[in-house]
Amino acid sequence: MRASLRLLSSKAAQLFKSMDVPVLQPGQAEYDRAIATSNRLFRFSRPDCVVQPETAKHVQAIVREAASKNIDLTIKCNGHSYAGHSTAMKGVSLDLRRMRSVNLDMNSNVVTMDAGCQWGRVYETLISGRHNGYIINGGRCPTVGVSGFILGGGLGPFTRSFGMGCDTLAEATVVTADGELVTVKETDDRNSKKGKLFWALQGAGGGNFGVVVQMKLKVQNYKTLKGP
Repeated sequence: MRASLRLLSSKAAQLFKSMDVPVLQPGQAEYDRAIATSNRLFRFSRPDCVVQPETAKHVQAIVREAASKNIDLTIKCNGHSYAGHSTAMKGVSLDLRRMRSVNLDMNSNVVTMDAGCQWGRVYETLISGRHNGYIINGGRCPTVGVSGFILGGGLGPFTRSFGMGCDTLAEATVVTADGELVTVKETDDRNSKKGKLFWALQGAGGGNFGVVVQMKLKVQNYKTLKGP
């Protein structure tokens, strides 16, 4: 059974390569670096291959192929899940690290981030623009991935002032289990399918409802509180 699954993953890897999706397989130095983890509980994980999509279309193709072949798919942003939810023991590791663009719009006070970004990159964008008095309600560690943090709720240094990180989520673009690209927003009717999906993405965990490929967060105006 395991051998047949590995064969399916190998065939899928060849298909992904034909689509110009970066693929890493056992025996490559890049593969070992991609699966490396600081959590020693999961140091023996060996997925059949690692795919590193660069676009939402890449993610759609990967999800559709995995679903059609019944191949296990594990989503990884930066691998900080203490429970190992981003660690693939078999099948395909969908590694989002190549999707890391950040766009800051201070006219609307919104930051748009690809799902593979780390918080350090996002904070650098804000700091380099010298936007004093503003913060992005993210994680404390600069190497934590933005999508895993937000989708898991997001307990951070500014939680007492602005709530959990997921409370500042304004929009998310998701590849669903059937490979469709869907954008859900804070303004969607909560009783609609999109509204329910947006609600679910605010803390119910990554990978449960699809692959988030991009998200928008509200930039907060921070004023230092002074004591008596």
